[in-house]
Amino acid sequence: MELPIYKIVVNDDDETGVDFVSLVDRPAIQKDFMLFKDQFVDPTANETEDEFISRCIPVMIGEGMEQDQAAAVCYSKWEQRTNMRQAYAIQSEEKRIVTGPAMLADLPIYRYDDIRGEYYVTFDADTIWKIAKKFVRNDAYKAVNTDHANPVKEGVHMIESYFIDRKRGVMPPTGYEDAKDGSWFLTYLIDNEEIWAKVKDGEWKGFSVEGLFDMEEQDEVLEMMREITAMLKNFA
Repeated sequence: MELPIYKIVVNDDDETGVDFVSLVDRPAIQKDFMLFKDQFVDPTANETEDEFISRCIPVMIGEGMEQDQAAAVCYSKWEQRTNMRQAYAIQSEEKRIVTGPAMLADLPIYRYDDIRGEYYVTFDADTIWKIAKKFVRNDAYKAVNTDHANPVKEGVHMIESYFIDRKRGVMPPTGYEDAKDGSWFLTYLIDNEEIWAKVKDGEWKGFSVEGLFDMEEQDEVLEMMREITAMLKNFA
């Protein structure tokens, strides 16, 4: 089954945009309130395919999916386990800074809700730029929480915000070489002892954004994915 793809849209004259950057354990979007944290179970670093599938399917069934649908979702997530990784990296333990993507341009992100069912959403480079402009104009540098629930009052500071732009010489950091131009990366200085301990222990692995967004279905993107799928089958 080919899933629909929606392009995230942000407008200049309404409340759409990112409200918070969240530190989360599994980083990952009409007008819905969306938390860009993985909705479902994801493969772990040392997990085999069989181990993941056997763990994933019962979770999907528990979410209300049929057996075949649950299996399809789990196998899809396994195949995308590398491309979907959005964890940050500790750049310096001495300086206590972490860097990672807030948004990766054109990356299809799997979503599910009771109205649309299964679908993907993407942010293009222009939309990411609009989101970032509204974010800084609202002085949201200190808008940080954990697990999309607990506001961080102090000790977490954004010290770097940039967009991949190879023509300008702004390259992706090590480990994110495949990030497309227009992807948005953030670096935070973490003075908060409790949060830093959880980052080092791997309890929080990446950034996740939350806010209000419009969506437009992208027929041309769906057609492109069909063509790519057909080409890949020729090499199978």
